[in-house]
Amino acid sequence: MTHRALRWYVRCLRIAIATCAAVPPQFEDDALLASALATYGVDVERTVWDDAMVRWHEFDLVVLRSTWDYPRDRDAFVRWAE
Repeated sequence: MTHRALRWYVRCLRIAIATCAAVPPQFEDDALLASALATYGVDVERTVWDDAMVRWHEFDLVVLRSTWDYPRDRDAFVRWAE
């Protein structure tokens, strides 16, 4: 794939950053990642992993970041991740 084709492909990506609902407002790492990806034209959305309203099939890639609450329901998390 040429560099030009790769740049076009990256701009077409839609990426979810998986997190948990209880991420404290002062935690900026997810926002920094989203901002960095956005500079390349990537469509990035921060999503809560156990939110039933998220349409996961609409994303090209899911990045696991701050899913800190998964131990409370490990089995559900594993099912979701599969």
